[in-house]
Amino acid sequence: MLHLRNDAADWPIKRFEVPELQQMCWSCLTKPLRVDCTSKLHCQQRLSEKGSYCMPHDPVLVSETKEWLIKATQDLRSAEHALTALPPLLGDVAYHCQQATEKALKAFLVWHNIPFRKTHSLEEIGEQCLDKDITLKAFVDRAVPLTEYAWLFRYPGDPVEPSEEEVEEALTIAREMFQAVLSRLPKDVRP
Repeated sequence: MLHLRNDAADWPIKRFEVPELQQMCWSCLTKPLRVDCTSKLHCQQRLSEKGSYCMPHDPVLVSETKEWLIKATQDLRSAEHALTALPPLLGDVAYHCQQATEKALKAFLVWHNIPFRKTHSLEEIGEQCLDKDITLKAFVDRAVPLTEYAWLFRYPGDPVEPSEEEVEEALTIAREMFQAVLSRLPKDVRP
């Protein structure tokens, strides 16, 4: 425990780290530390009655995470746009849904400093995310079948096109995954 001199009073300062949050918080304590929150969101609650403050996030980490999320957003927009074409570009919709999902998951890994290899496998990337946050399991399980859209329908000789129902489901899955990841990251990384 460190002591900080503040006018005539000594205020004990307790330092604690939560590795999952990628930041350190410092809290001036006059009462025992109480954290009633079960969420791991960054600095949502006051940590003491006297006051608390959290250091800003690493700007490089914020920037890299945001870049992945921007790319995921662009893929979602591309999928939505391809669906409105006349006739709809269904193969492109499927491809961009896979890409948006992949990039959202990679943003989650970047934020948590978890290295990943260059792959389109949503199962592999998703498993790495689940090691950090098991509450993503339902989203990952639904997204894994999108993996094949990274190459299926992209080259001559492949099946011609997915069905419109198939790509609408893929778009729903991609949007849900993006929102699930976004809700687990701090606001300052959002695109």
